Amino acid sequence: MSSRFRVTICIGLCAILGQLAPPSLAAPGDTSRQTFTSNGTFVVPVGVSTLDVFAVGSGGRGGSGDDGRITGGGGGGGGEVVFRTRSVTPGEPISISVGQYVDSVVSGSFGTITASKGQNGIGAGNYGGSGGAGYTGETSVAGDPGSQCSPFCSGGNGGGQAVANSISGVEVLYGGGGAKGTGGSRGANGSGQYGNGGGGGGGTEASSTAGSGGQGVVILRWTEPEDGTSISSYSFNSPLSTGTVDVDATTVDFVVPGGTDLTSLVADFSLSTGATLKQGTSVLTSGTSSVNYSSPVTMTVVAQNGDTRSWVVAVRYAQTVSWAPSNRSVAVAAGLLTPDVPATSDGDGGISYSVGSAGTTGCTVNSSTGVVSFTSPGTCSITATAAQTETYAEGATLVSFTVAAPVSSSPGSGGGSSSPNTVTVIEPNMSPTPTPATTHTPTATPTPTVAPSAPNPVEAMKALSPSQVSQLAPAQIASLPPQAFAVMAPNQARSLRARQITRYIGREKVRVIPSEALRAMRPRTLNSFKPWQLRALTAEQARQLRKAQIKRLGPTKRRVVLSKRR
Repeated sequence: MSSRFRVTICIGLCAILGQLAPPSLAAPGDTSRQTFTSNGTFVVPVGVSTLDVFAVGSGGRGGSGDDGRITGGGGGGGGEVVFRTRSVTPGEPISISVGQYVDSVVSGSFGTITASKGQNGIGAGNYGGSGGAGYTGETSVAGDPGSQCSPFCSGGNGGGQAVANSISGVEVLYGGGGAKGTGGSRGANGSGQYGNGGGGGGGTEASSTAGSGGQGVVILRWTEPEDGTSISSYSFNSPLSTGTVDVDATTVDFVVPGGTDLTSLVADFSLSTGATLKQGTSVLTSGTSSVNYSSPVTMTVVAQNGDTRSWVVAVRYAQTVSWAPSNRSVAVAAGLLTPDVPATSDGDGGISYSVGSAGTTGCTVNSSTGVVSFTSPGTCSITATAAQTETYAEGATLVSFTVAAPVSSSPGSGGGSSSPNTVTVIEPNMSPTPTPATTHTPTATPTPTVAPSAPNPVEAMKALSPSQVSQLAPAQIASLPPQAFAVMAPNQARSLRARQITRYIGREKVRVIPSEALRAMRPRTLNSFKPWQLRALTAEQARQLRKAQIKRLGPTKRRVVLSKRR
């Protein structure tokens, strides 16, 4: 569920009882907020222990114009802006005092937070009134003074300026004073979204009335508490393995070495305070209870308050795919290349084939047979994937096929052209960059030769175009070393697709992706990362993410990113 931004508007009885936190409709991990523009009381929801406070003092009013001196007044000062995070107690009342021409004050067990109001502009003088002082808060500025006046001169600008601040991924503007008055009319009222400076002073003849200061505001933000039925972590000590916990899907997935005895594994797990984990009617104890994980196991988390949620824990063997066709190089203009051996796996997953990178060949592949068709010379990378089953995790390997232009016979050798049966063995590598190969023309029996080692993966990544990156198979992306992720360009990151992001991209790779590359990713692609992968982000990486990216994240993922941005 996406973040909800709620404003409580109270009239009648509510004005007497105060502005209480409304019943939460947000999901656990979602960010909620409540806005106050008048006095009220906020009661901390159950399960909430931290509160963000965003307060802006009201702007000062503009100074009056003086039609006798033909002078406009000074603009009012902008209100102070304060943003603080405080610890609170569930059920605790928080007092809010806010309005026009007053300080904005928030009081609780943590003490008092005050955002001071802006000063009023000074009335007209021979050279125009001075602007009100904007308090030196995070972004407030002083009101502009009125300039030296001739007949029908204008008053001063209000203080404050439009400045962006991120509140739960939403850009809000505060500051921004009213416009100067013009001859015969008063200055405009403060007009920023929050915390406006006062309006300019009055005009010279028709009115001496100044513009009004902007309204103060207080915004409280909190993260919806977990409902007590989540699993925080789940791991095995023998074999040493940490499960991938997906709160949205309520699953825990493990991949362990082949041959591991799954019939009696002991898990260490973490739950919410007071919660228990059950298999059927049996209560499991972390670090003690053994369970048969030969097939996916359904478990139930029972929260302290009695709420329940079902989880599925699946332990699968790693699945290795082998594919080593000897005819990985052909010298023909176009046509078909049929690998002389199919891919196999040590598991029970069905094999399918897909194009990892077509390069310049325009190649396609039959997903069932692995037969490659092509139209031009170059290198075509094909991924053989063994599907995930109840017993085995998905596995994959990559093989590169090189298509060379036909070789013409030399003069005096009989003329014409031929397509010799040239064979080159190219060792499989996970780099989409073509690997130079050593070739020879066989006599009676072809003798393959081994190609040089794979190219530097960092240079290979730099050489890829965005289109080529978008065609890489998930297994290729996952197999790249951290050094390759560290040089990923923004246009390459933008071309990544959600299907290319898998759990096999480790934390050490996520944390080195350049901030500008992460910022360029499509929101759907970023949302394909698991919560444990997003926990590897640095604070700088998280702060550079766009609000559109954060908005598309699931509740748990959004909470992870927002915690990094603080």
